[in-house]
Amino acid sequence: MSSCYLVSQHAIPTTNNLYLDEELVAQILNGYLSLWHPNAITKSIKPPKVISYQDTHEIDDQSLVCLVDLSNNESHGITNKNTFTACSEKAETIQKLGELLKTIHNETIATQSPEIDTFFAVGFAYLMVNSLFEAMQHENLLSHESIWEECVQASNKYLQNDWEGAKENLRNACALIQSGREVLHSSSIHLLDFAPIKNLAGLLIPNIATGNPVNIIASAKELSELPPLELEQIKDWFNSDQVEICGGLFTDHPETVGPLTSRVWNLKKGRETLLNLVGKEVKIFAKTTQGLSADTPRVLHLAGFSKALLMPHGENNVPTFRGPVFSWSSSVGRQIETFCREPFSSSTNHTFFHLAFHLGKLLQQDSSPTLAFFKTTPNSSIFYNYLLKANSLAPIFGNWLTMSNYLHEVYPSEYPGPIAQDDFKTETLQLHSNSPISGQINHLKNRRTLDCASNLASILNVLGSNQSESVRQFASDWTKAESEAEQNPLIIHQQASELFQRAGGLLADRILQRGEEGKNGILLINPCSFTRRIGMETESSSGPQSAKGVLAANQSLDKSESIIEVPGLGYTWVPLADVANPPKFSNKFKLADENSVRNEFFEAEIDRNSGGLKAFRDLKTRANRLSQQLVANVGSTMKADIIRVSSTGPLFGEIQSEGTITGTNQEVIAKFKQTIRAWLGRPMLEINIEIHPTEPLRGDRWSNYIASRFAWPLDQLAMHRGHEGRTASTQNLRMESC
Repeated sequence: MSSCYLVSQHAIPTTNNLYLDEELVAQILNGYLSLWHPNAITKSIKPPKVISYQDTHEIDDQSLVCLVDLSNNESHGITNKNTFTACSEKAETIQKLGELLKTIHNETIATQSPEIDTFFAVGFAYLMVNSLFEAMQHENLLSHESIWEECVQASNKYLQNDWEGAKENLRNACALIQSGREVLHSSSIHLLDFAPIKNLAGLLIPNIATGNPVNIIASAKELSELPPLELEQIKDWFNSDQVEICGGLFTDHPETVGPLTSRVWNLKKGRETLLNLVGKEVKIFAKTTQGLSADTPRVLHLAGFSKALLMPHGENNVPTFRGPVFSWSSSVGRQIETFCREPFSSSTNHTFFHLAFHLGKLLQQDSSPTLAFFKTTPNSSIFYNYLLKANSLAPIFGNWLTMSNYLHEVYPSEYPGPIAQDDFKTETLQLHSNSPISGQINHLKNRRTLDCASNLASILNVLGSNQSESVRQFASDWTKAESEAEQNPLIIHQQASELFQRAGGLLADRILQRGEEGKNGILLINPCSFTRRIGMETESSSGPQSAKGVLAANQSLDKSESIIEVPGLGYTWVPLADVANPPKFSNKFKLADENSVRNEFFEAEIDRNSGGLKAFRDLKTRANRLSQQLVANVGSTMKADIIRVSSTGPLFGEIQSEGTITGTNQEVIAKFKQTIRAWLGRPMLEINIEIHPTEPLRGDRWSNYIASRFAWPLDQLAMHRGHEGRTASTQNLRMESC
């Protein structure tokens, strides 16, 4: 035979993406690489060539031809009988090649062996580098004759059972291919491989066997759940720098609206647990689920990280940048060196079919070309294994690195300012949780209760206490409760409330240690760092009397109302007034009428038909800022049956509306009760909503929901959003949450 050809309607893509079926891609690559079988190499005078059916005139009667997606040979002018058809499975393709050579030359060929795969790996490297010249529009300067001569010698030695000699020739061939690639780009190319923790052993073995380091993305909890033998193996690889563990989290769960203290706990607990598990500190932060935010650098800095991965894949929708590494800044100036290149899946054939195209773009655009792969499934593509084998013979495609070594060699190419929170897309309804909204609220309640209990205990420690044993026991119980609440965040934990009561009781006893007998009153403690103004209602015949911190107080027949100011991380003692001489407070204006509630800051008008908020105005400009109503599904109607004024003052105005939410066919979906209240002296409108569905909601959450819908004038307002206890400006002017 004189030459080997692969006849296909599709060539290796070099200038554009080519979207083909996975099986067709496998046929093209398997068909070409089968021509690099040692028995086929010895019968050809030059490397195999990919041609289209329009170029079949090049084929002579002695050529060996592999056909792809050509069902009728004669219709394409192929009269050569030395043909076989490529298959999507490597073994089937080699079997058909063997049947052809058996018929023509009475040869029996080897179909499965690591040595045969090494020949295929060299063929894969040759195909990609040869295509890379076209991708970069450069004259092809590969030494084709020398490469093929080395391959022919390797084939002859292999067929004579001299594998070591054959391997040396294949190594020489790869060195020649590398020299050709270095004509296009002489500096180093960086290769990174990221592997998830799932099915870990099967993912790492091919890389470790070829000496290529792997970056494992794993949380401390996932590592701790591994079998002891696997964990010990990972530990050995990690300490010998064959593996880099990236993560640092205790649990890698979606964190869309989690409080700052929860994120810091997750990181600190994760680093501590990982250090105990593997004996070495994890240096690179990585997260695969939702939860990254504009202030993540600040959180990472608090937890002791200086480097991170920001990879847009799967659920993790994050901003992208031109270079592979950038300096990620938070709003307070903390900076983290961050890898941000989107990795290619090593589990799909398309990645390696387009390898020349991807590599060409990187060499032309990057100052530090970086090719990253991510194992999305337990089974990697067979062509990925060929890439590993070829690169183990010579660094044709670059050098494999751990993330720590990579970030030591590659410096940030961009220094943008703080990233806007809008650039981090989150979607809680896609998390397939039974409580996408209430679960987050429960987590916030648990965390806030625990944090308040901790703050109260801290105040007690500053003041000093003679109940040292109780304080120590509280600290131990609080640590256990925090761990339980963070590991099961979607449910309410009663222990958090009990700890809050215990801390409050201990602190109250300490504050009132020197109190006078018979002086009754109310002790208000503020666990927050800022001053709070509290509107308090008590059903008592004796209410607060005028004192420091009591801004206003009023006593009626069966209840008392008061507005009290409590300093940050402090307390206010409110003495109770004499029953015979209750405090009276007179207001200058009425706080509620038939349609509105108001105070000295704003006025809120109620819609008489729906019972919702018709207008929310400041008293200076009188411009409407906000409107609100309750909705259920598309086309629903909120209708008020009763609207009543429940309080006109003197300390707060309140209007209650009751009614139904009906569907498009006037069926009642739910009953509601909405209470709108405005306290004197507080620039905040309170809206309390009670909903009683007639039937449980079922089906898709985007189509079956009950929500509070707000509307505002887009041209008059600047929008802000809250995240991790901070506010950030937003350009998203239309939002909906259910």
